[in-house]
Amino acid sequence: MLNIAVDSAKNVIVAEPQGSLTAEDFEGLSARIDQYINDKDTVPALVLNAKEFPIWKDLDSLVAHLKLVREHEKIVPKVAIVSDSAVLSAMPSIVNHFVGARIRHFRSDALKEALDWASVIDPPGHSFRLMDGMPDDVVACEVVGKLTSKDYLDFMYPLIEQKLKTHDRLKFLVVMDEDFEGATASAIWDDTRLGFSHLHSFSKIALVTDIGWLRNSARLFAPLMSGQVHLFERGDLDGAIAWIKA
Repeated sequence: MLNIAVDSAKNVIVAEPQGSLTAEDFEGLSARIDQYINDKDTVPALVLNAKEFPIWKDLDSLVAHLKLVREHEKIVPKVAIVSDSAVLSAMPSIVNHFVGARIRHFRSDALKEALDWASVIDPPGHSFRLMDGMPDDVVACEVVGKLTSKDYLDFMYPLIEQKLKTHDRLKFLVVMDEDFEGATASAIWDDTRLGFSHLHSFSKIALVTDIGWLRNSARLFAPLMSGQVHLFERGDLDGAIAWIKA
């Protein structure tokens, strides 16, 4: 079954699965989301509070789940997954590339933090946050939220092209920590295209992150770059800044 609670003050719907889930459970959640939108004239965020990975009762329940995702993933702004399940904790890094909603995992003892995060309406803008105090030939930024193609086409591409008009080569520093919530498939393609179109444009690239798959990806593509590529742990941001400025 699926227990559903509405927190209008936070603009959040909380779903708590117990045992196997039926098609009626997913249809009920879909109806509750639609009813909330009609009544409040706003779209709620969703918090999934699950002690363990929920299972589908049968094929009909799986179909209903997929229908729920298909109909709401582009309108529900955020989905917080509260669980200590290994499968659910890995879910954001997998599905964030394929759905429109921002998805973030929280430990089972962090329900309040999940509710607070889900209730905050993010201001419009791009996911790249430029860092101050850098030389003009350095592009330094933190990545916040979910990267989209718009972040590259409207911000990063023009920024790099503008700087290359006055510098033969640039230096690039990027920080990606728990505030980074993945990227859309189109953003991944734009990032790849950016790298291959500027193989010789960067003398130094510093990636500051503790996220394993990002570090592994950087190691994989580093030999293709003509400049130096260095990985730093999140706690060594000062070291990364000193290295990129040198």
